[in-house]
Amino acid sequence: MINLKIAIRHLLKEKFFVTVNLVGLTVAMAVALVIISFVGYHNSFDRHVEGFDRTYRINSRIDNGTFWLLPSLPLMWR
Repeated sequence: MINLKIAIRHLLKEKFFVTVNLVGLTVAMAVALVIISFVGYHNSFDRHVEGFDRTYRINSRIDNGTFWLLPSLPLMWR
């Protein structure tokens, strides 16, 4: 019980540093959850296919006659 009183006293005394620490912890946990969700989503494709570890996915799009393999590598499509 004494430790709880000391913790509450510290929270009330050092409001700025406690707020900075809580905001930092909250942001770090949110970023970790987003990364875990992103990796889990991208690792969930094609698990039903035999040899899924050797399967690759290629994304492409065509804009105004330009063929894009990757967003930074445009190749002319004519």
